[in-house]
Amino acid sequence: MRRVLALIAALSLLAAACDRVEEVLDPPTRTGNGGGGGGGDGGSQPDVDDTGPVGSAGVALLSPDVGAAQIEVDHSEGQSLSGTASDALASALGEHGEKDVSFAEEGTVPSQDVYTAEDLTGLAAAHRGTPSRDGTVAVYVLVLGGRFENESALGVAFSATAFAIFPERIRSALLAGAFYEGFETAVTVHELGHLFGLVNLTGKGAFHEDPQHPGHSNNDTSVMFWAVEDVSIGNVFRGGPPREFDDADRREMDAIRG
Repeated sequence: MRRVLALIAALSLLAAACDRVEEVLDPPTRTGNGGGGGGGDGGSQPDVDDTGPVGSAGVALLSPDVGAAQIEVDHSEGQSLSGTASDALASALGEHGEKDVSFAEEGTVPSQDVYTAEDLTGLAAAHRGTPSRDGTVAVYVLVLGGRFENESALGVAFSATAFAIFPERIRSALLAGAFYEGFETAVTVHELGHLFGLVNLTGKGAFHEDPQHPGHSNNDTSVMFWAVEDVSIGNVFRGGPPREFDDADRREMDAIRG
C-alpha cells in the first residue's frame, strides 16, 4: 500500500511540473558556447541567426565585439511598449552588451485573440524589417493584444533575437493597475534575459537555475525569477516585481561571453 501511495504522489508531482509556465521556445542544446558561433574567439565577431533557437545569440548580444544593437518594436492595434520598458530594454543592452543602441521605425501587425508559437514566427517572418547584420545585432519585439496559447504566459521568447509580450495579460495579472509599467518593464527585461541565454539555456547557469522552473532563476529578487512572466505575478509581487539582473545572472553572462 505504501508503494502505491508513493507512486501516486510521484505522479502528482510530475503532473504539476508539466503545468509550469514555459515561455522559452526551442532552447539550444546545453553544451556549447551559448552563441551563434565565433564568440570568445580572439575578438572575432559572433555570427547571428535571428531565426535560431532562444539563447543562441547570447554571445553576440553580450559581447563587445558586436558594437551596436538595433531594437524594432512592432505592435498590434491599440498596443504599445511604454517609454519605461523601452528605456529599460535599451539600458540592459547598453550595460550588459556594451552596445550603442538605436530604435528602428515601429510597425503594426495583425491582431488576433490567441497566438501560437507558429503565429509569432510567422509574424516575425512577414513584418520584421531589421535583421542582424555585420556589426549590429537586432532585437525584435512584438507587443500584442490577446494572449499566447499558454494562458499563463505574459511574455514569450520565440527565437534567437525575438520575443513577444502581451499587455492585456499583464494587466489581468495585476492587483493594482498603477503598477502596470513596472510589471511591463520586468517582463520585457526578463524576455531579453532569455535571449541572452539566461537561465542555463546554454548550460552555463545550472548554479542558479530553479529545478522546479527550468530556464529561470531560483532567486525571487532577480528579474529572471519564474513568476515575472506568469499570471501569478500579481499575487507574488505585491509591491512590484524585480527589474534587474542579480549577481548570479551577471556571473552567467560572463560565462556566456566566454
